[in-house]
Amino acid sequence: MIKSKRSELAMLQWMKKFKEATPLTKNALIALIIWAVPVVLMTIYCYARLDFVRSYDSFQPVEHSTSK
Repeated sequence: MIKSKRSELAMLQWMKKFKEATPLTKNALIALIIWAVPVVLMTIYCYARLDFVRSYDSFQPVEHSTSK
């Protein structure tokens, strides 16, 4: 419970600092968030897709002997 109170206080302090920040700082933080979230999501997606493709059992053609 104490830990959650600390995190709530830290969040409230951050929000207070954000409200008091200059417009340039606010724009920079918002742009960073808008830019960073898709980059992180795309990175996770790409690595997950690579892992899936590499772990997928590839088709191994069966060779038939043609000896008579």
